[in-house]
Order: sequence, then structure tokens, then C-alpha cells
Amino acid sequence: MVTVFIRHKVADFDAWKKGYDADSPTRDAAGIQEVGIYHENGDTNMIMVVMSAPNADVINGMLSSPDMAEKMKNAGVISPPEVWFGESLG
Repeated sequence: MVTVFIRHKVADFDAWKKGYDADSPTRDAAGIQEVGIYHENGDTNMIMVVMSAPNADVINGMLSSPDMAEKMKNAGVISPPEVWFGESLG
């Protein structure tokens, strides 16, 4: 398992969250589990989603799909996602 941190700007958090929640079945089918959703201090529209995934290929494949790009656009994502993968040290 890897932990993935995805950070991007959204136009409106509440609108984005509805789109994100609607895509839960896709994440479930891929074995992706949400760890948490955070926003930047002072900017509720700059968010970071933390998830665990079976491997980085699962996340990379999902993020590179045209379907996901359309879902993110429709949910109001307005910046390219910054993606960082981590593995636990303890």
C-alpha cells in the first residue's frame, strides 16, 4: 500500500465535495481508501486529499484517464493536481 497526497485548488469546496463523493464507487472498486480531506489554513478552496491505494499505478492510471479529467473539471478543480506518494517508515 502507498499513501497518496493530492493537492489542488477548487472553485468552490462544497461543489467539489459533491462531485468527489459521487465518485466514491470508482475509488472503492480500485481499492482506494480515503484517509482525510484537508484545506489550507486561510483558503478553504485549496485542498489536499490523502488516500491509501494498493500501489502508485492505480492512482496514476486514474488521474491520467480522460474520464477523471472530465470529472475533476465538472467538480470545479481549477489547478493541476500536485501528487505525492509516500510509504510509511514505521
